Amino acid sequence: MDWIDRPLGPMRVRAWGLLANMGANATALYGLQQVLRDGSGQVTLAVGVILSLVLIALIAVPSR
Repeated sequence: MDWIDRPLGPMRVRAWGLLANMGANATALYGLQQVLRDGSGQVTLAVGVILSLVLIALIAVPSR
């Protein structure tokens, strides 16, 4: 998994993954507020949670 520590533009792939994880967390929170408000955001909540878990699993790999 050496690809995760390679530079991609101004940051490393791991840093881009952290930014993407923040976006997935925001999506999950948006879906949660829709569910709590009117019950219509289950898909948005599920997509945000699943994407966040996948990104955490990829980012959490330790570097050598």
